[in-house]
Amino acid sequence: MLKIILTAVAAIALSGMIHADPPSPARGETLPPGLGKHSKVPPGQTKKIWHRGEMLPVRYRDARIADWERYDLRRAPEGLRWVRVEDEAYLISISSGIIADAIGGVFD
Repeated sequence: MLKIILTAVAAIALSGMIHADPPSPARGETLPPGLGKHSKVPPGQTKKIWHRGEMLPVRYRDARIADWERYDLRRAPEGLRWVRVEDEAYLISISSGIIADAIGGVFD
């Protein structure tokens, strides 16, 4: 008898999960309704912006900006180079990846 009751309870509990709406990213929405109208990004979905003195992760250090003059960036001093991460330009130490300067919105 207990086995039948537990099976019935499990079936009822699982039936609600089967018919639930998929999460909004699965439906093609990028932001929950309401937040998109206000240009707000929900917590946990903001992009990371690094600042002077922080270490840029290794995966971004090879995105060198060779044509720095085109973007009105100054010449990188010896031992430093400009790299691009999304629309930000970072002047980093070649050896350590420490950020010497960060300029946002360069590639808008």
